[in-house]
Amino acid sequence: MTEIQITVQDWRSEHPSATRSEPAAQLAYALSAVHCQGCRGYHAIWPYLRLIDPPRGVDADRDLLLKTLAPLLDTGSTVLLAGSADAGLAECVLDAAADQPVDLTVVDLCDTPLRQCAGLLGSRAAGRLFTKRASITGQAVAPPVDLIVAHSVLSFLSADNLVKAAAFIDRSLRPAGRLVMTTAIGRRTPTTNRAFFRRHVLTELAARSVALPDDELAFTTLLDAYALGREQRASPFADRDALLQWLNAAGLSVETIQELRRGTGFDSRGDPILRPSEGVLVVARKDLAG
Repeated sequence: MTEIQITVQDWRSEHPSATRSEPAAQLAYALSAVHCQGCRGYHAIWPYLRLIDPPRGVDADRDLLLKTLAPLLDTGSTVLLAGSADAGLAECVLDAAADQPVDLTVVDLCDTPLRQCAGLLGSRAAGRLFTKRASITGQAVAPPVDLIVAHSVLSFLSADNLVKAAAFIDRSLRPAGRLVMTTAIGRRTPTTNRAFFRRHVLTELAARSVALPDDELAFTTLLDAYALGREQRASPFADRDALLQWLNAAGLSVETIQELRRGTGFDSRGDPILRPSEGVLVVARKDLAG
């Protein structure tokens, strides 16, 4: 593990992103073998998917996130990341903060992304970087923070836990604090042709000379596990009214809603395509009396 971390540090001296890189993907794969419990298909594969096209997750939303987050971050701002697939979202927040020191806490149920954040970003945080293994459906953080960032995390929650997440955000955010979140709306669980998906990922990685971190059978087994998990995640909100009701339950008033495109798939030839699916980036503010 130390050898991989050294490689990442060397790579960072020549490239602007520590998290969208082959060494970072290798690190995630190695960490997932030790720390994941039932989530390895997600945490081992996601950093490799970030290396290929089309861009996914935080990479697809990066420019808009930077523009949205930058004016909300001041010196000394306290920021909570409510769940993180890897270190990509934390890196985006630090990039938006630029040279301003902020206190950034990353919360996740699994140690794999937390250790990625600490290993890849700990030395570049202008303020302080903390990681905490905890659930966003559990006990609130204390003291409350200025800003909570939740990127496409709510689709991982059941309906009951969605209610608990609203309570967590309500209690974890100080009065006049803000939530910046992205979410899909009205999307049913996606169906993935796993054979097409496997072929696409392997072809794209090979085209970029990215070596598989394991033998092909082991890697494709995790690709299938990732695809299965993806098929189990639907939009947490049937429509915008349901989203607004959830935000209200969290004690929040909407400041802005911006549309995002959500969804990728494959056509009949097995080529990747963008599927029309509604998504939004929301900035919401907690009431002063909250």
